[in-house]
Amino acid sequence: MSSRRPHTRRPAPAATARRPGRRHRETATHLRVRVTPYGDRLLVRVSGEIDIDSAPLLRSALDTALDHGAPRVDVDMRGVTFCDSTALHVLLRARTKAAQSRVGLALAPGDRVRRILAITNTAHLFAPLAVPLRP
Repeated sequence: MSSRRPHTRRPAPAATARRPGRRHRETATHLRVRVTPYGDRLLVRVSGEIDIDSAPLLRSALDTALDHGAPRVDVDMRGVTFCDSTALHVLLRARTKAAQSRVGLALAPGDRVRRILAITNTAHLFAPLAVPLRP
């Protein structure tokens, strides 16, 4: 008998392997954020995955929306397919900034966002956003 370890076959690296230093840019493409005005409000539509790599994109969009001067910012997160604690941190930060700026902030959470808000008992901190939204 041979004393060699049995060979374990490992999958070949994917043809689209990430290069070091480009991780943030490539991962952030899994998150889509669109800001559109409607009436005197701004609507921020968020879809895709929010994690530590893509959260800066969401944070930047919310900061821009809150600094725009609109009296209210509505955030539609029904298209979010994954979120972790960084998403919650971004939302709580935006809530604080909105309160300091006297801007209304309303949230339409999807299932994933609703779950993290329920687990952390923070759902009551956000005004609910009526759906369906048009723009």
